[in-house]
Amino acid sequence: MSVSYELLLLHWIIWSSLNAGSRFGGVLDMVTDRVSTCGLLVIISHMYPKYIFAFTMLIVLGKCGHQCP
Repeated sequence: MSVSYELLLLHWIIWSSLNAGSRFGGVLDMVTDRVSTCGLLVIISHMYPKYIFAFTMLIVLGKCGHQCP
């Protein structure tokens, strides 16, 4: 297990034991996940240009899936 996963696990244990959640923290976590996923898909699409359309559709699907009612 890498150090980042161990720190994330430690963070989760401390956070849950203190019940230290907030609405801002939840929104920040969601936005960070969406941006990092889109960034990863853009990087992968440059590595595999043959599949750029598929990666673009995954980005669109991710965006529409969370924004559309």
